[in-house]
Amino acid sequence: MKKIEIKELKEIQVKILDVFVKFCEDNNLKYFLTYGTLLGAIRHKGYIPWDDDIDVSMPRPDYERFIETFNNQESDYKVIHHTINEKYPIPIAKVYDSRTTLIELFSDKFNVGINIDIFPIDGLPDDKNKAVKHLKKVIFWRNVQNTKNRSIAYKSVWYKNLLVLLLKLPTAFISDIKINKIISKLATTYDYKTSNFVANCTAPDGVHEILEKSKTYSDQTEVPFEGKTYKAPNGYDNYLKTIYGDYMKFPPLEQQVSEHFSKAYWK
Repeated sequence: MKKIEIKELKEIQVKILDVFVKFCEDNNLKYFLTYGTLLGAIRHKGYIPWDDDIDVSMPRPDYERFIETFNNQESDYKVIHHTINEKYPIPIAKVYDSRTTLIELFSDKFNVGINIDIFPIDGLPDDKNKAVKHLKKVIFWRNVQNTKNRSIAYKSVWYKNLLVLLLKLPTAFISDIKINKIISKLATTYDYKTSNFVANCTAPDGVHEILEKSKTYSDQTEVPFEGKTYKAPNGYDNYLKTIYGDYMKFPPLEQQVSEHFSKAYWK
């Protein structure tokens, strides 16, 4: 297999994004750049220099329609989700290039090709305190899943591997299928269309992800990314401030590193 270096990997990711966007536009599906991809678009007009992935989000109804229909076309690009393959060990979707393979060094349970992450945006209770409690339930199960899927070989230091193994032991008695079903049930408890508060409930980074839909996702706007334009929430300033605080300020130099650890190859 031929190794894919970081520059080419990013080019492949942008191509995947273009295929995803064209499908969404052809099928009247709404999407938004999100997380570090949105931050990169606003602050750098492209990738954050030390980042190496692409994240997009979709309102839950559009997200489910996308998963149900994208693989109906003949293409090298596929969507993977636990409703398509129950062995897939996380509750979010990925669109990947099937001609490539990606070896995640933190988890060796399920390898797909070079990909972009697709997150659903779900509804929450209208009471903010109840919304926080609800999201914390999902965060608990995501932490369980992350622990279960972490590879014990991701570090060479023996005592760190031992710690990972000890943390994994209690999760051995519950399957990824069961965890995905629990997370999906919690995430879809409240209807996106009628909810005032929304969040990425399948893979939340914290309760700070709770956003007022009307201030964030009422419409789309175009933003630059790697020489092209893509859709972002019209309330992207509210989104980025809520998630990152002073998002135009660069983090300390020691934090300007990739959080992803993987190796990619052409098949």
